[in-house]
Amino acid sequence: RGSESFEEFLDALGTRITLQGWKKFRGGLDTNGNSTGLYSLYKEFNGVEIMFHVSTLLPHQPNDAQRIEKKRHLGNDIAIVVFKEGNQKFNPTRLSSQFTQVYIVVEPDTTSDGVFYRVAVANTKHVPPYGPYIPSSLIDKANISQFLLAKLINAERSSMCSPQFQSKTERTNTNLLSYYFSKYVESNESVRDKIKSIRVQ
Repeated sequence: RGSESFEEFLDALGTRITLQGWKKFRGGLDTNGNSTGLYSLYKEFNGVEIMFHVSTLLPHQPNDAQRIEKKRHLGNDIAIVVFKEGNQKFNPTRLSSQFTQVYIVVEPDTTSDGVFYRVAVANTKHVPPYGPYIPSSLIDKANISQFLLAKLINAERSSMCSPQFQSKTERTNTNLLSYYFSKYVESNESVRDKIKSIRVQ
């Protein structure tokens, strides 16, 4: 569990759901055996389903000192929201990931008028520009969810258009196709015969 400010931010961002038996988009999380935790954060926004990988909700095992299971999910996300508290600066270069292209840093600022958020973005140089653009003023609690969700979706779409990411996607797709071909085609005589007949025709 995170700080009170972090938990308040999560409540503004999405809906907490129970993973066991979850039937909608699961974002790679385990909905049968609780291996990725009991709960997560989910949101539907403009027809897009989003399952957040929340670091404090992902479990860690005592014998997993490197937090490999957490990194397996967080390190494979294209865009990551970093909730920053305190005065220490966030340095994205300290996080190693071949996949993550965008870090959206959110910092809470509580005033006499309520809770507000300051937002900053860091992304790799290959990612084309995307909106919505960050306002010069703080974003209030009522609007932070809509702004961040739109920013996250556009960040992922823009990242996938970058030449660097497209080459990674092509390699992944090629490996997947090779795997499925060897598993379901080469080992299945009837499928091979159908392919041969199609080629002959």
